[in-house]
Order: sequence, then C-alpha cells, then structure tokens
Amino acid sequence: MASAKPSLALNPLEDVKFQKVLTQAKQLAKKQKKKEKSLNSGVIFVGHLPAIFSESHLYDYFIQFGTISRFRLSRSKRTGNSRGYDFVEFESEDVAKIVAETMDNYLFGARFLSCKFLPPEKVHKDLSKEWNVPFHPPLFPAVNRSNQKREHLQMKTEYRFKKKEKLLRKKLAKKGIDYSFPSLVLPNPKKGASQGTPESKDNQDPTPVCTPTFLER
Repeated sequence: MASAKPSLALNPLEDVKFQKVLTQAKQLAKKQKKKEKSLNSGVIFVGHLPAIFSESHLYDYFIQFGTISRFRLSRSKRTGNSRGYDFVEFESEDVAKIVAETMDNYLFGARFLSCKFLPPEKVHKDLSKEWNVPFHPPLFPAVNRSNQKREHLQMKTEYRFKKKEKLLRKKLAKKGIDYSFPSLVLPNPKKGASQGTPESKDNQDPTPVCTPTFLER
C-alpha cells in the first residue's frame, strides 16, 4: 500500500496551523460530497507569489485543500515571466473561503501572501480561458522588432554625430586651432572587457570645453 503524500507546508513555524486548516478543509469537502448537493465553486486571488514557483508547484500546493476546478498563473505575454499572482477556483466555495482566510499574510517562501476570496460578480468571464493549455515561452517577436528599430536608430544617430564631428574638426583646422577632443561617438564595449574605467591621464585631468565663443576666436 502506497504511503500518503506529504503535505507541502512551506513555513515550518506555522506548520501546526497549516495542518489544522488543511484537515478542516478536507473534512468540509468530504461532508459536502456525502450530501451530494450541487457545489458552488469559489475563486481566490493569490498575490505576492515568489517568481520561482511555476504552475505545477502552485497547483500541487493548493490542491491539498480540495478539488481545483481551474487554475491560472498570470504571466507576461512579452517575457513569459510570472507576474507574481494567480487565481485558483475550488470546486467548493466554502473551501475557497477557508483557504483565502487562512493563507492571507501566510509566509510563503520569503514573502507574505495576499490571499482574497473573489465574489462571483467580480470574477471575469475570461479569467480561466484556456487555463488547461500548457505554458510555452514566447518567441519574443515584439522584442526582436524593438531591438531592430533601436539598432537602426542608433546607427542613424552615430552617423549624424560623426558628420558633425568631422565638420567641427575641419572648422578648427581652418581657423588654425590645434585642439584635440575625444570622439563624439563612443566605441561599442567588447564582450569580456572590464567594466571598470581605466585610470589614465585623460580621466584624471579636466577636459577643456569647446564652446561656440572659443570657436569664433
């Protein structure tokens, strides 16, 4: 005979309280099934979730309290990362209320959960749409398009700066001014290069400012 599956209490300091509420929720679910009455489902909102927990982790945790009808972990459509909150629909409304009351301000991982029961009128009709579809990381088409636009804009900006720099150097040479100034376009940092700023004479001494008044001399 297989041994009973251990409960998933994440906060050892409140393990006794967790086991008590878990037993209460299970007993309530059994009583309602014995009465064979139609159950009204209940939805709870769970916020402040640590980002490391996936759908399977959270589902295995909350199913300890009772049968889950639907479940959705909110994720960013752009990055696929967890937004830190989910919605759990229990088969029994009474069980959902018990879970919401108990798990509110419960230490879950390294955070205190925000757990609220949602009245039926506040539950969005599309809240659990495609809830049983497995999550697939996005292909980042929008991010790639944004990066391409940014690179194109950066190239145009660098071209304008180089053109202005060339004209400025010609203007200085025409006036007979021997003045050296750093390039207006910064070189792209090489991969693996040190992030620290090297100590050099240019970094230690103040750089002369080339003002319009100076150019007119």
